[in-house]
Amino acid sequence: MTQIPTDFTNRVAHMKQGQDTTDGKQQPSNEYDVYVEADRITFVKKSPAGEDHTKSGKSLSLSSVLSLLLLLTFLFLPSSAASAALPTVTITIYPKMEQITTTQNVQLPARLLVPLTLSESKTIPTTGIGHQNATQARGSITFYNGLFTSQTIVAGTILTASDGEHILTDQTASIPAANPPGLGQTSILAHAIDTGVQGNIPAYTINQLCCATAVKAVNMTTFTGGADQRYFKVVTQHDIDGVSQPLTKTLIASILAALSAQLTTAEALIPPLCSEHVSPDHRVGDEAVQVQVTVLETCSAGAYDKQTLQELARQGGSKKVAQTLGNGYTLLGDIQYEIHSATFQQGRATLSVTCSGVWLYQLSSKEQQRLVHVIAGKRKLDAILLLLSESGIQEASITGTDNAILPTDTSRIHMLILHKGL
Repeated sequence: MTQIPTDFTNRVAHMKQGQDTTDGKQQPSNEYDVYVEADRITFVKKSPAGEDHTKSGKSLSLSSVLSLLLLLTFLFLPSSAASAALPTVTITIYPKMEQITTTQNVQLPARLLVPLTLSESKTIPTTGIGHQNATQARGSITFYNGLFTSQTIVAGTILTASDGEHILTDQTASIPAANPPGLGQTSILAHAIDTGVQGNIPAYTINQLCCATAVKAVNMTTFTGGADQRYFKVVTQHDIDGVSQPLTKTLIASILAALSAQLTTAEALIPPLCSEHVSPDHRVGDEAVQVQVTVLETCSAGAYDKQTLQELARQGGSKKVAQTLGNGYTLLGDIQYEIHSATFQQGRATLSVTCSGVWLYQLSSKEQQRLVHVIAGKRKLDAILLLLSESGIQEASITGTDNAILPTDTSRIHMLILHKGL
């Protein structure tokens, strides 16, 4: 290894002490010529005046010179700069953050707005399908008796109409005797044997002698109710709702826009109270190929001062925070609230409000300084446990040193306060 010239290193030491002595005696200062070569620097002590000298002396490699210069730089640094070179420990603290929700009744000045009523109609095709089974026609048969004695025609007697339709009697006919010049007569119920519209026979389609001596059967009126099986369109509740619900949303949106137009910039709208009347032109189950639905919407609302409600909500939240979390917490951002109901009386409103806010524990500068002094010189684990024992601290970590013990010098302990989102 290349040695530094003894005189040169001695001189550096004496400069550090503020003197230049050797063996306790004052020595004349030595001077050197410096020769820089490709990879070396050579120091040559100057000869006294008049003496011849050649380039001879101590030489150093460039790497040795750089090391020497770094050493000299450190030796001549002020003590404060030397301290600054020592590592700094960073304590990262995450204060507690809590979301607090309250439901409270808030009273504040308010004013009623002019109620609004809007209506709208819409017609759509019906979507329901109705089904009708085939049915039998029904009517009555009148029997006439020409004999002087009564006669009986049992139920289930079949009569044939002039168009070939068969009619079956439903009741037994007891026909009184004739009383000249009048005939005995009685009427009973009957129905067409076959289902369908063909059983709807016109009056007097049956007008013939039948069943017994001197007995005549006549249908004095038309048979009705005979129908073929069929499918048809009917109104459903889904049809009515499918029109009324979108119409209601449209009407309420229009009413809200009109009510909001009555507000000042400092006001907000209390959720309106609305009533609606839905009137379709056909009832559910009615046979119809289309249905028209009309919706009538009426809404009333009030206005309140936004800043006043925000402040009242904040006060309510602060009270609950103090009761549940303690002191030292501050609100982050604004309170978020939702109004559920409102009542009005003499220029004031009572609002039922659910309020929610995020509250963060605040570590003051004084508190941070106290914590730094508490953990200075402690073991890392003990320091973290001490920090976590504080009521307002959620998490803590230590970085910047591999030592198990924190510095006793508090100026080397830096505290960083961060917070995480919920």
